[in-house]
Parts: sequence; structure tokens; C-alpha cells
Amino acid sequence: MGTWNLKDLEHSVLLKYGKPQSLKVAECLQSVLTRLNHAAFHIKEFEVFEDEVTDGRDTLELITEIFQIDETRISDITLKAGAHALAAVQALHSIADIMGTAIVFSLTDKKSWNGYWADAKKLLPSGALSIEKLMSELDGHGDYAHLRELVNHSKHTNVVRTRFMADMTGSGKNRYEFMPFERKSASYAARDVRDFLISEFDRQGRLIFEIGIELNSVAESRRPVSPPDSAKTRII
Repeated sequence: MGTWNLKDLEHSVLLKYGKPQSLKVAECLQSVLTRLNHAAFHIKEFEVFEDEVTDGRDTLELITEIFQIDETRISDITLKAGAHALAAVQALHSIADIMGTAIVFSLTDKKSWNGYWADAKKLLPSGALSIEKLMSELDGHGDYAHLRELVNHSKHTNVVRTRFMADMTGSGKNRYEFMPFERKSASYAARDVRDFLISEFDRQGRLIFEIGIELNSVAESRRPVSPPDSAKTRII
């Protein structure tokens, strides 16, 4: 993977559409990075709490503790772990829409935008097929669909909770799971929280940077020979 130079993209937008537009792009790009950092923080905090449940206890001890109705240790940790897990998926879910806004402001003359990722794909100019392909790779994955519906179900219907699962077979691991749920007549299975979050964070992070690199290239190719009056001040 190459280097995504955010300042180069902002400068291309400055030359094509002027300073107000380049400032909007800069805000979006900073928000994308912020949400990636938010997701990373919440995943790390979740891992701390998941490890705390199992620390110093074998599976039999964990199972015994789970079935002790008056035992609150796991319940208290689960509340905190679940909060970080949900915050992580919400942060990951927001990244595509923010990046979509950055794409719209980078490649079109729109002064405002309230659309979503799927809407941004429809506005791509000719010559941006590489971006369209990467965007489709990001939102066409089954894990993205699970993430999207988990967030929307939690927002509109009821929160998809996390539960601690102690493996009684000896062949698996003690872990937290996102519980199964149904949305719009589709069923979504339980998912190992840690594996799901790390995998989707890595996948989205890679694709966002690949999209960014392609966006730089397309935006640079569209720079005008003579910049608009509002683009006379170079971004520093």
C-alpha cells in the first residue's frame, strides 16, 4: 500500500473548487481518522475487560461463577465490555458515510451533502472506476452487512447485547459474543466480539486508505490549469 497524503488531496480540491470546499474535505478526512482512532480505543478497552473475566480462572470456575445467581463480577464486567463493543461498531459504521462525504466534496461541486455511502457511489465521475470498485468491496462484504444491521437494530429496535460464553467442550475459547438477532426478516448469527471487531477494523482501515490513495490520484487529474479565485491561498 502506498502513502495517502491528505494535504495533497486538500490542495487538489482547493485548485478545483476553492478554499471553502477544501476546508470541508479537510474536516471530513480528520473525522475519518478520528473515528478509526475511536474504534481502535474501544476495541482495546473491550479486550481489557474480556481478559479480566478470564484472568486467573479456568473454564470450570467460570461456568460455576456464571451459574451463581448472586455473583455480580461477570455481570459488572459484561456491562462495561458491552458498552465498548457497541461503541466500536458504531464508530466503524460511521466511517464509510464520512468518507463518502469526503469523496463527494472532493470530486463534485456540491456545497452541502446529507447523503450516505451508497448515494456517494452514484455521484462518482467518469474516470473513478478504481474508487467505485474499492467502495463496493468495502460495503459488499458480509461482515459489513452484519455490522450495519447490528448498529441499526441497536439504534431502532433494541440493543444487540454481548454475552459471555464459557466453552465447555475444551476445543474452543472463553469469549464474549454479540448475541444473534433478526432484522427485516433476515437472521444474523452470534459473532465472537473480539474476532469480529478486529477483522472488520483491519478490513475497513485498509480499504479506506486504498480509497484515499485513489481519490488523491483522481482529484489530481482533475486539477484545472487556472485555479479559481478562491483557491489563491495554498493550504499549509
